Amino acid sequence: MKSSLLSVHALRRSATVALLAAGALYAVPATAQDPVNVTIWTAYGAQLQPAVDAYNAKMQAEGKNIVIVPTELAGDQIADKFAVAVTSGDVPDILDLDLVLAPKFIDLGAISDITDQVAAAGLNDFNPKFLDLGVKEDRTYMIPFSADVSALFYNKDIFKQAGLDPESPPKSWADFEAAMHKIADAKLTAADGSPIYGFGAASDPGAKMFCDIPFAWTNGGNWLNPAGEVILDSAETKQAIAWLANIEMTEGLAPPNPAAYTWDNKMNDLLAGRVAVVCTGSYAINEIKTKAPDTDYGVMLFPSPNGDNPSSFIGGDMIGIPVQGKHPAEAWDFIQFALSSNVQVDIWAKNGMPSVRESLRQNEYFDAEPRYYTFSDGVKYGQVPKTVFYNDFYEPWGTAWSDIYGGKPVDQALDEAAARMRDIIASGS
Repeated sequence: MKSSLLSVHALRRSATVALLAAGALYAVPATAQDPVNVTIWTAYGAQLQPAVDAYNAKMQAEGKNIVIVPTELAGDQIADKFAVAVTSGDVPDILDLDLVLAPKFIDLGAISDITDQVAAAGLNDFNPKFLDLGVKEDRTYMIPFSADVSALFYNKDIFKQAGLDPESPPKSWADFEAAMHKIADAKLTAADGSPIYGFGAASDPGAKMFCDIPFAWTNGGNWLNPAGEVILDSAETKQAIAWLANIEMTEGLAPPNPAAYTWDNKMNDLLAGRVAVVCTGSYAINEIKTKAPDTDYGVMLFPSPNGDNPSSFIGGDMIGIPVQGKHPAEAWDFIQFALSSNVQVDIWAKNGMPSVRESLRQNEYFDAEPRYYTFSDGVKYGQVPKTVFYNDFYEPWGTAWSDIYGGKPVDQALDEAAARMRDIIASGS
């Protein structure tokens, strides 16, 4: 999706000129005599603020006049605002954005190469598929900062009532489907008298990525292959989507009218005990604790055809340094801090978010609530599509699911969506 304000070529020209004019990328860090405000743009202000506060307190304690100053922008505003900033030179010192946008910003030539800095800092324990979103032609421009991964929550009481083993959730497709049928066959009712269903899946395109595409990944399917070629119409993808659609559309296995079933519907049904299994993120652990504290539940990754290839969708954000930033040395110092245990464990993990670094996976906070470790597994085994057309692909992806819910054969719906994706790539938008 091209910026509505500036062309990609204009952005690349501006970024290139700035890089040549800048000379050495990393200047001498500020001393007590030169106060520096290091700016960071983010779509996640509330999430980022504790890390900012911790770093600023550290700088004050060390007698350094360095202050991180965050600016929160709506996610859909960052692209256009950054495009304008690149042409004027008024960019932030640090850019923190949704990981799926990283390839697009890097492709514009507006983000600094930090390959050597990452290597020197020993930051070598990211999931390669997560890190790859910040890599272009074997050079690193952005690195993972925080993770929000998907997993399946399942109600253990419902499993017990249906005759399933709540301590051994299904790992294969066959076992998962059999479990959904067993729940349906038990004809259970919730406390409010409503029927209990097996699997609740939201219908919007974003939910279909976060919660449904991992099933395709377990079967070798995807939107794109590593070369960037569309494979939504591959046999592997079709098989996975057909299997999943059958569960979502079979009477009794899932709530009726799946095309109108929303994220709020499924979360409300989970909390009320009206559905046995839903996909959501780690935040739901605190939500259940607050809203339905008596719920007995487990968390698992997405089952695979043979039970040996779990998967998850890696959400979250990447962090990097714009080429024209005025304080690259200080910016990199903050990024290193943000990837340390001070943030990854003492802030992220403490608040129920998995670290993006495998070496910081084990921590006291997750030991106290082991269900969080499933999300750490998601960071390790999960995936995310890498493409500059991520947002553009939502339209054909969402249309395919609408067509499937409307009765169109899965093969035809995915063939048509794949053709539209190829058109988007060919036209550049």
